[in-house]
Amino acid sequence: MKHTPFTKSVLQAILIFLGTIALTLPVLSALTHYDNKYITKAGLAQDHFSVIPEKGYCALVDGWELYPDVLLTPQDFSSQTMPFYRTWAGEYPNLALFHTDRNPYGTATWRLHLRGSGNVTLYLQEPLCAAKIFVNGDCLGGPGNVSAEHYTPFIQDTACSFFLDGEAELIIQTANYSHYYGGIWYDNDIVDTFLQLIAVYPAGSQVKTNQGETAIVMKQNPHFPERPILRVTHDRFGQVINGEKIIDLIKDTKVVIQEVIK
Repeated sequence: MKHTPFTKSVLQAILIFLGTIALTLPVLSALTHYDNKYITKAGLAQDHFSVIPEKGYCALVDGWELYPDVLLTPQDFSSQTMPFYRTWAGEYPNLALFHTDRNPYGTATWRLHLRGSGNVTLYLQEPLCAAKIFVNGDCLGGPGNVSAEHYTPFIQDTACSFFLDGEAELIIQTANYSHYYGGIWYDNDIVDTFLQLIAVYPAGSQVKTNQGETAIVMKQNPHFPERPILRVTHDRFGQVINGEKIIDLIKDTKVVIQEVIK
């Protein structure tokens, strides 16, 4: 049979399409296996403890206790038992279902029980829109300000490290009055101790902030490696700073590192 130019073009298009599928399927399969929170999620014991592996990575998806419209501290949990909703990360995009007027805004407390051992790092993906983290009663800080009087949204990935000795209680307070999505919308991740050895901004690094200032990294904040303590050397106009200007990025949440100069 004689092939016309049109027939050849159709056959060529079909072959390109089939070739693209053949190349894409293995990539999608690998992504599904290695970059999927529902495959890499922490195991959940019968007593609702999330079991953290000794090495590697896991996503904290299941086992969350949700306490809407209240900011609870570790002391609150030690003194009383309160009703909660058993949920998983991403089930509730906001608090609308808990309000008769479908208002999506407000505060909430999220609690999770962990089981494992060793130094671990909690990677908190964009808590919306402010958060405060507690582990075994210790406050590890968090992005923004959750208090109603001084609510300050600050949407940024956050990392904090702690030692997991058998069992631990993780409490995350969240507040949102400025975004449709709120609370623990994304899953949070636990990685092993090796990530703690990597300084995001090593001491001595020269960086530029979102304020346009140039600074030197003085030292790390142990629980928040991406928010070190800076010494500002030049203002946003490039002029040398007279005197010593120190910025602790944990305390001054409006300042972030925009780029590393060297």
